[in-house]
Amino acid sequence: MTKSCVTALLCGALLLPCRVGHAEDVKAGAGASALDADALIRAGLDARKKGDDAAALGLFERAVAAHRTPRGVAQVGLAEQALGRWEDAEQHLLEATASSSDPWISAHRGALQTSLETVRAHLGTLELAVDVPDAELVIDGGPRGNVGAPLRLAAGTYAIEVRHEGYYSVTRQVVIVASQTSRETVALRRVEAPPQAPPPPPAPVAVAPPRDEAPASGSRFGSTKWWLLGGGGVVAAGGAIALIARQGEVSAYNDDASCPGASDPNQPARCAGRLSTGRTLETLGIVGLVGGALLGAASGVLLVIDAPQPGSARAARNWGVACTGRF
Repeated sequence: MTKSCVTALLCGALLLPCRVGHAEDVKAGAGASALDADALIRAGLDARKKGDDAAALGLFERAVAAHRTPRGVAQVGLAEQALGRWEDAEQHLLEATASSSDPWISAHRGALQTSLETVRAHLGTLELAVDVPDAELVIDGGPRGNVGAPLRLAAGTYAIEVRHEGYYSVTRQVVIVASQTSRETVALRRVEAPPQAPPPPPAPVAVAPPRDEAPASGSRFGSTKWWLLGGGGVVAAGGAIALIARQGEVSAYNDDASCPGASDPNQPARCAGRLSTGRTLETLGIVGLVGGALLGAASGVLLVIDAPQPGSARAARNWGVACTGRF
């Protein structure tokens, strides 16, 4: 008889409800939760007979949640084995076979051990060595807690990521071979802080000139007074030009026989344009002359204020220049 046939017969035997085990389960747990768990296990066994292992696993898990017994845990592991969930199946079968006092486990220990060996034939071990304590492990995008004890994984290729706050994460592929141990060593590199910018240079200290010394420009107002004087001249010249042009418009208006006079409200278009232009030029001329006079007056005030005072260093220098020029 082949090994597969033996395994099939053993699994079939485990699907048969054992009256002795059932009676002792009910006797050990007379509460309603134990009765509910037993009913869920029977329903799960019926589902497995019909080939619906996924539905059976759900019923067994509900039974274990209601009343956890070694028999219920064993049925969960066997259903997981049928579904190819090797990691979970090994964990639950190990828990079930660890019981030494449960009658149902004792009666089926040989079949359970055979199933456990079959499950283990699909699993390998991953051992990780990381140089940073409490590093986090992610396998195929799913977090698996901190790196610690060896992991049991189904045979295959996995993408693992090891990460820790303050370090660059490391990602690599590992191949798990059934019944073998894969060892990986990971060294995490600390994230370096960006270099700090150098402190700004100290602000220059302004040194005020002595009281009897003039600024570098040679006067308190510099070239401002000269700009005012020049600007006043330009504005006044513009005003004068505007008045001259206005006089030309007046003469042209007076020489035109079709123009009735400035007081007549009915003006031909040509005459009305000359009147409008003349008035505009008159306004510009007056504004220019007045503005030029004001700018010139302001320049004169600054010249008077900026004049060197007797006894000052500036006056002395000016006198020195005058004397030098005289001699």
